[in-house]
Amino acid sequence: MNTSEPQVFKGHIIPGFQLFILGMAVLVAGGLLLGILIYASQAPDAAEGPTFWWAIASVLFTLVMFLPLMFAKTVMRVGEETVSVECAWLSRTEFSLEDIEFVEEGPVTGISQGLGSRVLGSAHTGYLTGGYSVNFRFKDGKTITVSCDDPDAALAAVRQAAGGHLAVQH
Repeated sequence: MNTSEPQVFKGHIIPGFQLFILGMAVLVAGGLLLGILIYASQAPDAAEGPTFWWAIASVLFTLVMFLPLMFAKTVMRVGEETVSVECAWLSRTEFSLEDIEFVEEGPVTGISQGLGSRVLGSAHTGYLTGGYSVNFRFKDGKTITVSCDDPDAALAAVRQAAGGHLAVQH
């Protein structure tokens, strides 16, 4: 195996999040559309004016903005010296393997923990798309939780990249 290429682990968005995002998109777009219909019914010539078309554009824009979130994922790259994390195209972080005190399988997360980069507690950040996760505990007391579809493989890769000297807890 070529050690210069980072090993990549993904955490795909869970179906519950997809349904939640779809529901929010329908709720927001439906509310906008209802407002447009009410406005158009009160002013018959409104359907021909620029305000009507801006309103229709805002409904379409809302749907387009929500759509990518339905396919969000967390990508963790374990390299020779660093681990980088990208979450839902919105947030990124990178940290050195030397800064890690230990790594362990994290909790199963869901809608209640949120999507994206989240503050999960004092000195605890999550990069979440739901499902299984990996916890990185650092020497300075901070913790990062990263969504990952295969936490066992990610734990093994981090331990191997750290030269086998990193404590792995299960």
